[in-house]
Amino acid sequence: MRGDTRRKIEMAARVREFSRANPSTEQPHEDVVSRLEERLARADTLGMQQRTGTGDAQAASARRMQTCLQIEFALLGPLVKVGRSAAKTTPELLGKFKLSQPRSSHKAFLIAARTMLGEATTAKDVLVSKGLAAKLLEDLAKALDRFEAESNAINLSRRAHIGARIELTEVAANLTDLVNVLDAFNRYRYQEDPEQLAVWNAARSVVSHTARKSTEAPPITDSAGTPSAAPDGTTKAA
Repeated sequence: MRGDTRRKIEMAARVREFSRANPSTEQPHEDVVSRLEERLARADTLGMQQRTGTGDAQAASARRMQTCLQIEFALLGPLVKVGRSAAKTTPELLGKFKLSQPRSSHKAFLIAARTMLGEATTAKDVLVSKGLAAKLLEDLAKALDRFEAESNAINLSRRAHIGARIELTEVAANLTDLVNVLDAFNRYRYQEDPEQLAVWNAARSVVSHTARKSTEAPPITDSAGTPSAAPDGTTKAA
């Protein structure tokens, strides 16, 4: 969840608790509070969906990596070696068996591996006679299906994550609008109660993220290396 979205939702949650502790008998106020609670419930659901999507994508990515390693080293590696050996006596197999480039995409890797599987299936008798394990091609086909399924699972999880993040942004904006409506109501409601108004202001404030301060700020200089004016108008010593 993005930081600004999270802070708006946290602010709306404080407003909800304030409103529960300080109910109003006026129906319009209660209607706004009810909508605020509905939006917060939706934010909770979307937050869980976003976290689940991220976790599922990471898990599927880890599984795909393991499958990729199995395909490349335990299955394609032996196939390429036997295929190159067979090509010495069967010229039509020349160039048919080679590993993909190290930085190729997952899609390119899958296409290349399936192409090799097809070529190997056609020339299975020749390859087996040259020393290829008879069950290797079957295992390769299963591993490629698993690799593709894991890639699809990653894409679905990422789409769920992105969709939840986009809707959370919309929900946070809606929550801010509802809090602004309650702010107008409470400012009038507590115009003669400064202490309660201060409590309300604290509840509706969005807590800003403050970057950690360094022990000593470096001097601000211009391109020539001379001290320049700081944002507050003062001049930093070099």
